[in-house]
Amino acid sequence: MLILTRRRGEQILIGDDVVITMLGTGTHGEYRVGIDAPREIPVVRSEIAWKFDEDGNRVTGGEG
Repeated sequence: MLILTRRRGEQILIGDDVVITMLGTGTHGEYRVGIDAPREIPVVRSEIAWKFDEDGNRVTGGEG
């Protein structure tokens, strides 16, 4: 795991196609992050990742 310190407006590049921008903190102390990636790269929160198949298509039903 790479751990970085970033300020608002600073970016992290992943490969040639993914840009993560630090947007600042929200009203409850959470971090706000913007992710710019090509459509073919699925970007989902880890707590809902099980709802998508390996092609990035939404899966209906199932257990979490």
